[in-house]
Amino acid sequence: MVNVGIIGAGRIGQVHMNSILTRVPNAKIKAVADPFLSEEADKKAKAAGAEYTTKDYKDILADKDIDAVIICSSTDTHSPISIEAIKAGKHVFCEKPIDHDVDKIKEVIKTLEGTGLKYQVGFNRRFDHNFEAAQRAVVNGKIGAPHIIKITSRDPEPPSAEYVKVSGGMFLDMTIHDFDMVRFLAGCDAEEVYVQAANLVDPEIGKAGDVDTAIITLKMENGALAVIDNSRQAVYGYDQRAEVFGSKGMVAIKNDSDSTAVISNEDGVTGEKPQFFFLERYMDAYGKEKILPAKEKVSLAYKEYSKCKTELGSMNMNEEQRNRELAFLEFEIKEIEKANLQPGEDEELEARYRKMSNAKLIVDSLQLVHNLTGYESKEGAGETVGEALKEFSHVTQYDPELTPLAETLTSVDGLLNDFNRELSAYLDELTFDEGEFYETERRLDLINGLKAKYGRTIEEIFTYRKLQEEKLEKLHKYEENLQELKEHLRELENILEKKSDELAEIRKEYSKQLEQKIIQGLKDLNFLDVNFAIDFRKKKNYTDNGTDDIQYLISTNPGETLKPLGQIVSGGELSRIMLALKAILADRDEIETLIFDEIDTGISGRTAQKVSEKMAVIGQHHQVLCITHLPQIAAMADSHFEIEKHLQGTETITQIHVLKEHDSIRELARLLGGAEITPAVLENAKEMKELAQKQKNTRFK
Repeated sequence: MVNVGIIGAGRIGQVHMNSILTRVPNAKIKAVADPFLSEEADKKAKAAGAEYTTKDYKDILADKDIDAVIICSSTDTHSPISIEAIKAGKHVFCEKPIDHDVDKIKEVIKTLEGTGLKYQVGFNRRFDHNFEAAQRAVVNGKIGAPHIIKITSRDPEPPSAEYVKVSGGMFLDMTIHDFDMVRFLAGCDAEEVYVQAANLVDPEIGKAGDVDTAIITLKMENGALAVIDNSRQAVYGYDQRAEVFGSKGMVAIKNDSDSTAVISNEDGVTGEKPQFFFLERYMDAYGKEKILPAKEKVSLAYKEYSKCKTELGSMNMNEEQRNRELAFLEFEIKEIEKANLQPGEDEELEARYRKMSNAKLIVDSLQLVHNLTGYESKEGAGETVGEALKEFSHVTQYDPELTPLAETLTSVDGLLNDFNRELSAYLDELTFDEGEFYETERRLDLINGLKAKYGRTIEEIFTYRKLQEEKLEKLHKYEENLQELKEHLRELENILEKKSDELAEIRKEYSKQLEQKIIQGLKDLNFLDVNFAIDFRKKKNYTDNGTDDIQYLISTNPGETLKPLGQIVSGGELSRIMLALKAILADRDEIETLIFDEIDTGISGRTAQKVSEKMAVIGQHHQVLCITHLPQIAAMADSHFEIEKHLQGTETITQIHVLKEHDSIRELARLLGGAEITPAVLENAKEMKELAQKQKNTRFK
């Protein structure tokens, strides 16, 4: 049995209490320490099996029966408590980060060396089922040697500027998990790190000296390249994704529950079949005159609702948590008030301290200067100039022109005399008071300690105190504020539900029209007995796109029931369905270029002709690129390109040629007649090209 001591009984400390109690059968909580230990926290610790609680963590370190400690105290205490715990012979689990100062982290590591003790940092993401699944795929060799690792890590909302000041910044507070995850997935450390960062989310974060958006590239020891993208704000929620691409395949995880791992290798792709979400977009595009304004209203209502819901969630704390927060806020406010700070006193104290701490150096230097410039020794400049003046005065009587020079030398003598006298007076007044020096040093230490916690300047400390006082006032009115926020959330939910219902009704109105147009469009593409329907269901949760869960149903043969589109259509059929949609929305869709690859799969004859006509319709509003092997489709093109592959040495070269009219007809003939191109086939190809052009000139202009 391992006896554990927990230092810090806040939210994280209680999480670890519960984990040890329920999930670690060979461990027992012997003691819990917290300087702000509340009655409720004491009860929880005792309920978790703790033999005793204390407000002094040193009691835990002195307990010889305790084998390991879990450090969940404030970040600024992590490294000093870690060092003390190691010296006391305890194994350590420490919440991240160990410290904001790298040198202090190195000190912890140095203390640990040669002790045989275990030291673990709380990187919890390693134990997430999704990341575990991805790492197992890498370790088991399912994707081969890792080549590229991608990590996406984005928080739903940015933290407050106050939190940023004490958290160590984005890289130590957030990206630290992603650094660990890259190492976890790569199986090695990084050799090189390059960062581009910016302040794009909240200007206040920038003012606090931090960034909120970053792209980080890393070169790992095994040669793999890694990319991390970070943002402090993802409006759609907590976003944690990863991908490892290797020599034999790829593993990727998404934000879904259970496991989102998808393995792609030579054996195939393991994972869920993608769903057909794209059609919802096209329906909204069809009725965009009414739908888009309604969607905007839903989106705005959802933002207000989500903001209020998040704020309410952040306020959701029990009595113990409120008491801890109250105690913490009162402590910080009283600490600042007790200091009785005065604007500008730090600068004045710094100047005084520099002077006093260098008093001996000042005295020694000035004494030497006094001797060098004085009259007390023959080497002094004053004595030397005086002697020179006496000698000079003997000769001025013989030559009146020397009089100005004599006056100048007299002035130099006078200046030296004045300088030496003032310097002597300064030295007489210069004293060192040890008591004053101690008080100045103590006061500066106090102010600098407050700066480290609450702001870089005295003015920033005052601002911080004001913010904490506002928080304290809100906390005193917790129940009142909580009730008001709950009522406001209900109001916003009613507004959101109303706007979502209005959007749903508009969509349903347009869906009936769209159903008929899609059916007709499909019939034009030789789906002769097709039936198509748009089914609306209501989602359980609100989104910024309303509550509509839209399913698209199709039947392609007589007597068949309508079934979900993704379950029954083939790739070729899906291409034609998309073509029908694009033709309907040709004048509404904002995508400039459309590419149809292998749209001729499984079709020929009249169907191929109809497909070409539909693309000609779309081509009036968009640039259309089509890869095809059918002459009916190629003949309708405004421009005809030939894609050719050939060997050049040991390399395969792909070339694209623009075909002029004669070459285009010859290529159509090749598609019509195969290997041998006869005059009859050429004539047929020419006629096909002319008919296509005639149709475009008459039907589509």
